[in-house]
Amino acid sequence: MSKHYLIDYESVRYFKDLVENNDESKQYLFYTDNCSNIIIDIVSEFKNMEFIKRKDSLDMCLSSYVGFLIGNNFDEEFIIVSKEYDYDDLIDFWSKRGVKISKIFPKPKQV
Repeated sequence: MSKHYLIDYESVRYFKDLVENNDESKQYLFYTDNCSNIIIDIVSEFKNMEFIKRKDSLDMCLSSYVGFLIGNNFDEEFIIVSKEYDYDDLIDFWSKRGVKISKIFPKPKQV
């Protein structure tokens, strides 16, 4: 089963340890002008990364795009990488319709 990682780069800049990097996974990095300084050392290691730049409304675009991906790949897995709670209703909506969808985010650093 392929996994699709939709990364909210405004929310999570360091995602390397959260996202699988293999032939069966696909990564979609959503970013805006507010976060245009993408860390090349991180993203250059990924085999199947697509970059999606938005002027604004990144969360709306990501939400719409996950629906598009689900429509074309219903039996695959979808993982949103974000610290934002905005995606929780979206995940609940699709989960209740049998879609394997979840959200992951980095754990806070321990002091």
